[in-house]
Amino acid sequence: MSGKPVVAFFSTQRRIGQTTLIYHLACLLAELGHRILVVDLDPQADLSAQFEPLHVAGPYGKPEEMPPSSALFGESSPLGCDFRHSAEPGVAVLSSHANLLLEEAQLSRTWASSDLDAPAQLSLCWRNLRALQERQGRPFDLILLDVAHYPGAISRAALLAADSIILLAQPTVQSRNHLRLALDILRGWQQEWQSKKDRGIGPRPADIAPGHYRVSGYLVTQGPGVAAWPEPFLLPGELAETHAQGPGEPGPVVLHDLGIVRHFGELHALSREAHKPMFALKAADGAVGSHARSVIRARETYEALASRLLERLGMGEAAS
Repeated sequence: MSGKPVVAFFSTQRRIGQTTLIYHLACLLAELGHRILVVDLDPQADLSAQFEPLHVAGPYGKPEEMPPSSALFGESSPLGCDFRHSAEPGVAVLSSHANLLLEEAQLSRTWASSDLDAPAQLSLCWRNLRALQERQGRPFDLILLDVAHYPGAISRAALLAADSIILLAQPTVQSRNHLRLALDILRGWQQEWQSKKDRGIGPRPADIAPGHYRVSGYLVTQGPGVAAWPEPFLLPGELAETHAQGPGEPGPVVLHDLGIVRHFGELHALSREAHKPMFALKAADGAVGSHARSVIRARETYEALASRLLERLGMGEAAS
């Protein structure tokens, strides 16, 4: 895919702050000069809603209306070179659509099928993202996938298109169990995909997704209602899980802690009203006093997160 990483964010928990995190991370990375494509693969469309007010002509000229993310799962994908960009420099969005529910039903039947063409059908998201990149005058530097929390067929097919996966957790015992569950699910999906390929991949092997995604780390988010950080969280070695990292690369892997992202609930209403990220709020947006200090902390948080993520992806150095 032009050598540019596709990063999927995944958790088996709801209300963990995944949408807010991806939105702000995409905008911060764009500020740093990266061209970002955000793909909303959750039928609830919360991420699409956050970007929706920003859908105006962007920095690459006047864009055309862009197809929904469900187009990634079609044989005759309408994805072209023109995108409906958000007002944030360098950000384009494939929005969620109700059609994802139809694709979910179709892909579920395909996953259960033993037809030789099934792997090619399940690789459509991977192929369409690759074709999309190849049609760009300037390829996207990063593609961020917002994967739904439930382990459905769309989620599995989307993760086949990912190079790296970032898991999300909260500082609770229940969330730690969800983190282990997510690792087990990802391992099982990867093994299932390899088994499906081994049974036969039809006449076009080049059309089949490798499915060699790697779990690059985890983020701890402070979701609504989580007020404290129990210490210690996730003791050393507890995340040393055995899961496949690709052909011939199984073994114990210690997940990298990519940091803590605070909820910044006091800034959410201001951010939505101003149609801009929390770290970009100004006094004119109501960010004064303690809110202004929270804006500074929000920027520091997301700058540090972006730096660590880019380092994990081999795209830059971590902040000192």
